[in-house]
Amino acid sequence: MKNKENKENKKTKNHESTHVELVDEILRTLLITSRKVATAESCTAGLFSGALTETKGASGVFDMGLSCYSNQSKNKLLGVPMEIIDEYGAVSPTVAAMMAAGVREKAVADIGIGITGIAGPDGGTEEKPVGTIYIGLSVENKIWVEKLSLTDKSETRETIRGKTVDTALKMLKSYLAGEAENQFDIFEYSTEMTPEKLAIFEQLKTEQEETDRLETEQEENEMNTLNEKLPENENTDANINDQPKNIFTRFFTVLRNFFIPWKGDGALEIVRKCMIIGALIVFTVSAIYVAGYYLKGIEGDKMIQDIAETYYREPTSEELAGLPDKYLDKFASLYAINKDIKGWINIPGTSVDYPVVQYYDNNHYLRRDFNGDENELGVPYIDFRNEIEKDEFSTNTIIYSHNIRTGQFFAQLTNYKEAKYYNENPTITFDTIYNENEWVIFGVFMATVDEKDGPVFKYHNFVNKVNDEHFEWYIDQVQKRSIINTNVDINVDDKLLTLSTCDYDLGKDINARFVVVARMRRPGENLYDIEATANPKPWYPNLWYDKYGIEMPEEFRNLDPNFDGDVDGIDNPNPGYDLNDDHITPFSVPDYSETNPPIPTYSNPTYYSTPTARPSTPPPSKAPPSEPESKPSTPSKASSRPPSSKPQIISEPPISEPEETSVEEIEISEPDETSVEEVEVND
Repeated sequence: MKNKENKENKKTKNHESTHVELVDEILRTLLITSRKVATAESCTAGLFSGALTETKGASGVFDMGLSCYSNQSKNKLLGVPMEIIDEYGAVSPTVAAMMAAGVREKAVADIGIGITGIAGPDGGTEEKPVGTIYIGLSVENKIWVEKLSLTDKSETRETIRGKTVDTALKMLKSYLAGEAENQFDIFEYSTEMTPEKLAIFEQLKTEQEETDRLETEQEENEMNTLNEKLPENENTDANINDQPKNIFTRFFTVLRNFFIPWKGDGALEIVRKCMIIGALIVFTVSAIYVAGYYLKGIEGDKMIQDIAETYYREPTSEELAGLPDKYLDKFASLYAINKDIKGWINIPGTSVDYPVVQYYDNNHYLRRDFNGDENELGVPYIDFRNEIEKDEFSTNTIIYSHNIRTGQFFAQLTNYKEAKYYNENPTITFDTIYNENEWVIFGVFMATVDEKDGPVFKYHNFVNKVNDEHFEWYIDQVQKRSIINTNVDINVDDKLLTLSTCDYDLGKDINARFVVVARMRRPGENLYDIEATANPKPWYPNLWYDKYGIEMPEEFRNLDPNFDGDVDGIDNPNPGYDLNDDHITPFSVPDYSETNPPIPTYSNPTYYSTPTARPSTPPPSKAPPSEPESKPSTPSKASSRPPSSKPQIISEPPISEPEETSVEEIEISEPDETSVEEVEVND
């Protein structure tokens, strides 16, 4: 019972909230034209006058409001003759007209509103069921009467009263806007009954009866047309056939009354219905989009679950046989599916538990899943500039993944904005295909990536340090920006791990990132005493201070977010890279025109390639920009990357023969000054 009352109260409040804009417009017009309103209400009992007087300034235009429930009050206060009430009934267009004209005369107002009806839950008859309402609007010697038939079973006393007030307000607004001239009939008010008055009353009654008859006839015609299209069922009882007829009749009546533009609708009503139809279309399209988005999320969960089951199970002997040397056995099953596998990331206590891949560029896996299929969710991937070798890491290994609103991939990283969350989940497990490692988080920060939004901290360009000063500068930048302070120490020989995802805190149209930075756990290191506290004054992007109206601390205003050194020059072979919308994109993708484009290395066994390393010196003039420098590998040590930009294609799985490997066999182009000895030293 309480739930029902709460629902009805909410519906009433919704009607009241829609009154505000109408009332504001009505009051402005009344004030400008110096006109006053008086009201006489029966079934709404002052709701209409209450709506008019809720807004400041109503006293200048509202003259009188009467609640006349009983027939006696209608007679004594408004002068409605008892013979009229007896003849036509208290709920009738005639009485509504008399009430409107009577209160206007009594208050000496310009406009009179009269409302009579049956709001329920009791009092209805077969001729006049609950929800039968008449509203009269009187001006000078004219009257406009509207009938409402709010007889659907879903209607309650509160909704009937609310919709009655809505309609009365719209009638008043329509009249004030000059849009209702054709709605009025001539009507001279008088408490004395005259032949002329009785004739007018009879005309009103006849017109209303004719309107009701036409509506009923139209509904029956629509139902008959619909029944002609439905298949006949001779064995169905006639009483059962009546039930769907009533349902369809009500359905089409609702559509006609509230949604479908219909013959006889006024201009404003047609506009209203068109707006509703437009809103329904927008809602439907949006619902389909949202449903599709979440369905993709569900499909993504299922795919990742399948991959996790594959990863955590024991690999088969066939999978182990095809695994390159030095790879950890636990990656055999994933390598058999996708040779671009480079590791697995897990953050204990969170849902982050995913494979990590690497390709020739940072675009390939942005919209592809682990199986290589087109998928908006993508898969976590390592920056292609990073080295993934046995016991060898770049200074900073960077992993990118999406912040999916359904909670997948790196969405939970943003929880690290809270020190409490860090204290419960301070470490990351990131195992590469060669090594198992644990990483300790020491900094989390927000960054914008478009120059138009302020100075950009290009954290994604810190892959290998130029020197110790360069490393210390980067750590200082991270710690100044970090939203939390930790007691994790860092030294210049530490290897770092950076996780990067989107951040929507500054708005969905702002290209921002949330970044988590960790260092590799040292052998035998005790982590029991590490903890974090909130940083009272982190260095946020400029837009953050603008959004929250906070002044940027003075010590950050003139700081340069760039390292004072030529990190993109000869001292650092890494090319300059920038972030754009939702992903990392190079200024220029390596030119494969002189060779063959990279060939995807998914589950097709005829494709294989060997691990890649970055050259420490500029590559030969005719070699592709990303030509590696690592020691040549044989086909038997297949991995996800070729020794040059040109993958090899073979018809059978490779056979291990490392003793017979030579530089000529792997087709390094123009090895003139890049000698075998140089390659071996770099290995």
